Amino acid sequence: MNQEEESKFKETLNPQRQVPVIIDSNNNNFTLYESNAILQYLCNQYCSNDNNNNEWYPLYPLETRSLIDQYLHFHHSAIRSIFMPCIKNYTRLNDLQQTKTLSKFITKIFTYN
Repeated sequence: MNQEEESKFKETLNPQRQVPVIIDSNNNNFTLYESNAILQYLCNQYCSNDNNNNEWYPLYPLETRSLIDQYLHFHHSAIRSIFMPCIKNYTRLNDLQQTKTLSKFITKIFTYN
């Protein structure tokens, strides 16, 4: 597989062309990316016991599952609170060079390059 073919293959698994990605061969090659989604899927798919609950990602009590979800999604607000002031400052400067620098920075973050 050459580099271009490999890149296209990775993009079919994850638009970011990065890991983590899982392909669940036990479930019709179901493909999933994003670490939190993968963790939740694995627990929902494989960690259940007889009463449809598990110790890793319990359905009940709901408060416990919600605290786990809170932890899994904490990075959304944490990163945003750091990142957004940077964007606001750059856009206020109205400087073409700094706007290009910001654009490269954002592209790097969202493409994991």
